[in-house]
Amino acid sequence: MGAGSAGRPNLLKRFTKLAPWLQNEIVRAVGLDRDTFSSELAKMSDAFEKWRYVYEHDELQINLGFMDKLAKATQSAAHNAVGA
Repeated sequence: MGAGSAGRPNLLKRFTKLAPWLQNEIVRAVGLDRDTFSSELAKMSDAFEKWRYVYEHDELQINLGFMDKLAKATQSAAHNAVGA
């Protein structure tokens, strides 16, 4: 069960597929510089898989503050992109 395996969500891979202007908007809205954002996103890139199998881990390190900001920034950027 490797992170980023075919069919498994990987936040970093999905983020890099976004248009550069959309990436910049999300990074800006999260409130981090690009390097820090990229580092945090890399750490959290397989978070969905970790949460799905949380019962298999003795200890789980997830930056909930970053994930919350990322979710809100992504939602806002998506609304802006479609003009909602």
